[in-house]
Amino acid sequence: MGDHPWRLRAIRERVKQGATDALAKGPGRPRRDPDRAALERDLELTSKALKELASENTLLREESMRLDRSHHRTPSPGAAQAPHHRRAGL
Repeated sequence: MGDHPWRLRAIRERVKQGATDALAKGPGRPRRDPDRAALERDLELTSKALKELASENTLLREESMRLDRSHHRTPSPGAAQAPHHRRAGL
């Protein structure tokens, strides 16, 4: 079940290349690009504002639909007639 010599050689080369790349970066974390950080903040704020507007829009549409339904109801047959008043003395 052993690996073939050419396969071991390819693995060693990848390990060596990975180690060389890691050492070339230097110590510590990579620096954050200030322009990218500003863009990420703007994206986050814009996304939050868009979500708030979408939520508000949904609420306004629901309210508008509710009002439209209440104004377009057909009155019941007795509701459209004026109330009858009894005349005194009859």
